[in-house]
Amino acid sequence: MRPRSLFVPAVAVSALALIPLAYIVLITLQTGLATFVALTFRPRVLELLINTLALLALAIPACAVVGVGAAWLVERTNLNRRSRRW
Repeated sequence: MRPRSLFVPAVAVSALALIPLAYIVLITLQTGLATFVALTFRPRVLELLINTLALLALAIPACAVVGVGAAWLVERTNLNRRSRRW
């Protein structure tokens, strides 16, 4: 059973994540498809897309290595709760 208390925050976060897409659709409807195409398919947009893909190509393997390493260390060590002093 899913916790119902998480439904409202999940919908709120999803709605916030859709704001940029809604803005693009609204501006496209106001200015027309030709303006949208002219602004979207510029050399600068291609450069930004390449930079984003390069960042993804570096960040995803790095996060996987750190995450798997941390999981392996947690699994292989004895974390006794009584011995920790917080």
